[in-house]
Amino acid sequence: AAPVSQAPTQSAADTPPPLPDKPSIAVLPFVNMSNDPEQEFLADGIAEDVTTALSKFGSLFVISRSSAFSYKGENASILRIAEELGVRYVVEGSIRRAGNRVRISAQLVDAATGNHLWAERFDGEVDDFFDLQDRITEQIVVIVAPEIEARERERLIKAPKTDLTVWALCQQAIWHRERYTEEHFAKAADLFGQIIKREPRFALAQAHYSYLLFVSIRTTTADDEHEILAKALVHANEAITLDPQEPMAYLARGRLQMYAGNGEQALNDVRTAIRLNPNFSAAYFGLGLVHYHSFGDAAEAIANYDIALRLGPRDPTRWIVTAHKGTALRQLGRHEEAIVLCREACQMRVGIFLNEMTYAAALGDGGELEEAAVVLARAIELQPKLSIDFVRRIHMHRHPTSLESLISALRKAGLRETAD
Repeated sequence: AAPVSQAPTQSAADTPPPLPDKPSIAVLPFVNMSNDPEQEFLADGIAEDVTTALSKFGSLFVISRSSAFSYKGENASILRIAEELGVRYVVEGSIRRAGNRVRISAQLVDAATGNHLWAERFDGEVDDFFDLQDRITEQIVVIVAPEIEARERERLIKAPKTDLTVWALCQQAIWHRERYTEEHFAKAADLFGQIIKREPRFALAQAHYSYLLFVSIRTTTADDEHEILAKALVHANEAITLDPQEPMAYLARGRLQMYAGNGEQALNDVRTAIRLNPNFSAAYFGLGLVHYHSFGDAAEAIANYDIALRLGPRDPTRWIVTAHKGTALRQLGRHEEAIVLCREACQMRVGIFLNEMTYAAALGDGGELEEAAVVLARAIELQPKLSIDFVRRIHMHRHPTSLESLISALRKAGLRETAD
């Protein structure tokens, strides 16, 4: 079974976000009512798929799966969850599997009134599992957004169905990837390898595997990164070939194109991901990265980072977006705000050299040189290769405006030119 998820540390200044101007909803992780803990990822997968299906409606505002899952294991009231996430509607439910039979219970709650708008129990064979999920999604959409016309609901993009065991393994692999440690990355890679070997035409797994390969080298700076990036691109292209409507595939390829210096292609891919899923928080983060890294546009980057943060207020990877927003603010000369956000990113996730490096740069540009030296020492301890030359290498395709801004700030913080 999956361990209990933990929400990232948040600033004391955080306040509940206001309700969006369109129907807003969060799908909580379904409760595993079976005696078998191995069914945990099956329960998680229901919420994952329902979230993804709802997200593809541009007329809805859907909180990211990762933020909703941060409440897993908590005894929090629906009202509190809705207030913290800034949504009006909450979906919760449970699954019980016995042999080849499965029972899914789901209910939709209007947090503003506390009323249960809809509740239903679905019984069927395991072979009917995905059909049951589709029925749940359809009924939620009808109630939450009745203005959505029937023909739009019929255009709801449904992922190709696959073997239930493989599908559950994919949920498990995604969970490990989101932990952002080398150990969890390795576990996720092993699971994706098993999945793709068993069912190579599973586009979602191909896409997530590509994304895993990219983020793992960006976090750990592997020595064989070019080989890994080439492999990641193969899997992203394969996912798009298998399912041209899979948003994660375009996001993965867009991130890879950005890293390779192909800014326009990256922009097209990430925008396609958002068109296919208008509530895709990771894609808005990716769009912000492209604007910043490929085009040096800090203001446009911040606008997209803010959308990502609103869609994922409790995402376990919120620290990444926070750090990057701090970097963009630093480039704009908003040094106090940059320092606050970069410090928060380090507090949210300890032991990431990129976080510490970003924080040191913010302190350097902000004139806090003594503290910058302390933070920079932590960054070098985490990544002994860290130097100006190293930064230039890992950001070789970064736009000159943003790269030279970072280099200048790190020099002010006292970063050495070479690691030798």
